[in-house]
Amino acid sequence: MIFVLPFLFDTGVSCIYNPAMDERFAELLEHNSAAVKRLFNLNQQILSEAVKQTVFSEFMEGTLSILQKMFKNDEVIIVTGPGDKRTCYRLYMDNGRAEFSSLYNAPLVESIDDGEALFRKPRHIYNPFPQKANPDSIRHYSHFISLRSGSEKIGSLVMATSSSPFSNDDCTLIDMIADTLSLAMASFEHKSAMTERVKELTCLYRIAQLSADPNLSISEVLQGVVLLFPPAWQYPDVTAGKIVFDSSTFVTESYVSRPLPLLSDIVVNGRKRGWIEVVYLQNMPIMDEGPFLKEERNLINTIAHQLAVVIEHRELEAEQEQLHRQLLHADRLATIGKLAAGVAHELNEPLGNVLGFAQLLSKDGTLPETARNDITKIESAALHGREIVRKLMLFARQTQPKKATAKINQVVQQALSLVESRLSSGGVLLDLKLGDNIPETVLDSSQFVQIVINLVVNAAQAMPEGGKLTIQTLCEDNTLVLTVKDSGTGMTETIRQQIFLPFFTTKDVNQGTGLGLSVVHGIVLAHNGTIDVQSEPDSGTTFTIRVPIIRKPDYGEGTNE
Repeated sequence: MIFVLPFLFDTGVSCIYNPAMDERFAELLEHNSAAVKRLFNLNQQILSEAVKQTVFSEFMEGTLSILQKMFKNDEVIIVTGPGDKRTCYRLYMDNGRAEFSSLYNAPLVESIDDGEALFRKPRHIYNPFPQKANPDSIRHYSHFISLRSGSEKIGSLVMATSSSPFSNDDCTLIDMIADTLSLAMASFEHKSAMTERVKELTCLYRIAQLSADPNLSISEVLQGVVLLFPPAWQYPDVTAGKIVFDSSTFVTESYVSRPLPLLSDIVVNGRKRGWIEVVYLQNMPIMDEGPFLKEERNLINTIAHQLAVVIEHRELEAEQEQLHRQLLHADRLATIGKLAAGVAHELNEPLGNVLGFAQLLSKDGTLPETARNDITKIESAALHGREIVRKLMLFARQTQPKKATAKINQVVQQALSLVESRLSSGGVLLDLKLGDNIPETVLDSSQFVQIVINLVVNAAQAMPEGGKLTIQTLCEDNTLVLTVKDSGTGMTETIRQQIFLPFFTTKDVNQGTGLGLSVVHGIVLAHNGTIDVQSEPDSGTTFTIRVPIIRKPDYGEGTNE
């Protein structure tokens, strides 16, 4: 323990360093029992304050008040923390009223450091405080003492007054109280550390509970998590938080942007998707990282990592569910395809017979005009039925495509030449974006013309009041990409999942067979491609077809596979 006798700045009284604390206490005990009672009373009050308070600044304020009332001095200062992170907790009397402040006052801290250093040397001292210190920073009569936990210095205590020097008994009491104060500070630090760990673990446990609830969406989980931030940080009443994820932001009610925030990135599958931010709404003492503890840095990093794991898991589950639905859909289409193929084969022969006999009858010159008209209707109906059978066989991939090398841009332009008049009459603005340097590929040109026509007609029907139709071609990773996008009415998710089913249609009766998109689906699959549909009500629809580019076929041009 280091202690010093009082000194008088104006007269230059000698300062004596005397480590014989036990002897002084024994002398105090023998000659001044009242001082001993004051010592025990002070010890009890300071230790009680350490137990009662949960915030260090409040513990400091209470302790400074206890010391000021006991010694009736004008100013009490406790400096805590290492290096430039030290904080001055200061209580001074202003016209009989106690004023408390907690901040880092560099000149004041330097003056206290100078005072402690000088008092360790037994020599005459006259005003060790240079002009760089505020004139009222330290009073005329001051007593300095280091606060230590074992061999480690944890702070400084300064007792100052303007009225009269401290008595020898007061100096002895202050020296002894410093031991109690050091013990109380160390105990408070351990208690605070334990409390902070419990708060952090509680926060992480509640985050785990939120994440485990399957009924909550990712957005609901993130909003719940951000509300758990304030109770987990050192100053809950002035803590606010924000989570940014993709294009969404989740904040506590009182959040505002502040300097020195604590940040941690949310990284999902190696890609930054957002971040977590915690701020204090008031200026707080400088700690390990700005106003935050190193444990709070570890906490926010843990939360960010935990959220990344939750998001990755949720997105994986959603992807697996989507794949499962796609497999069920594909299986359903395959089953319908088999049924359609069987029906088509069964209908094809009788339709052919009906058409053949109708054509033979139509050549009979003796038939009356009424009968001839009826035969024409039979022939037309048979042709219509055969066209439906042909489309069913395309959907079921029973008709092999006649593949040959072709340029997709030419195929698109050929198809558009057949529907241009329909687009212009319907007020549809065509935006054609044909990619450059797209290599020739092996495909059935006539079938791809049918794909473009079917998609364009569907788009035009989805824009009864006109709109914009965008057709784009490009080459991407040795894959031919054809995109048809409209600004029409769009569709719900329920409808989107059924559009490739044969005979499914949202059009009025006699407005379509419901086979157009089924045919498109069958042709794409026959070319080992994929078709993707993105659509929302009132937001238009986008069809994206991807087909592998085949530059060197193993078969001759114009032949089947």
